[in-house]
Parts: sequence; C-alpha cells; structure tokens
Amino acid sequence: MIINFYILYKALGYSSLSLGHFFFIIPIVLVLSAIPISPLGIGVGQLAMYQLFTNLGVRSAAEGVNLITLYQSITMCVNILGVFPYLRTKKMIKNH
Repeated sequence: MIINFYILYKALGYSSLSLGHFFFIIPIVLVLSAIPISPLGIGVGQLAMYQLFTNLGVRSAAEGVNLITLYQSITMCVNILGVFPYLRTKKMIKNH
C-alpha cells in the first residue's frame, strides 16, 4: 500500500518526499481515514495528508491532498466494477 502511494506520488510529478517519509505518513492516514465519519474517509484523509505534509515542511501541502484524492478516486472506480457481477448473480438467483 505504501509503495502504491509512492508510485502515485511520483506519477503526479512530485518529489518533495522520499519513500521513507511514506512509511511514516501512510499508516497514520489510513488509520485516520478508517474512522467512520464519512464514506471512504473522504475529507478526513485529505485533512490528515494536508496536516502531515505541512508538518514535514513540504512547501505545497496540496501535494498530499491531491495524492489522497487520486487514491480515493481510483479506489471508487475499481470498486464500482463490482456492481456488474452483483447484478449478474442477482438475476441468476431470481431465475432459479
């Protein structure tokens, strides 16, 4: 998971933080995002990334916000694909 975030970070063209920073940041953000305040931790993850990036001295703390937003968008897009097997299975169960 940490390496996935790092790859996304590099894909966005950012280079302020090293891989080692991500071993500190990502577990904290994922734990905070798991608090059931909003679906998928939307908003909570952004705030956590913003604060951590600011505290680490990154000039543009929006890097963290963009990173977690990209991660959440990818997660939603991949997970939405589960609707197709669900609908197919639902129809098969009704026919039996």
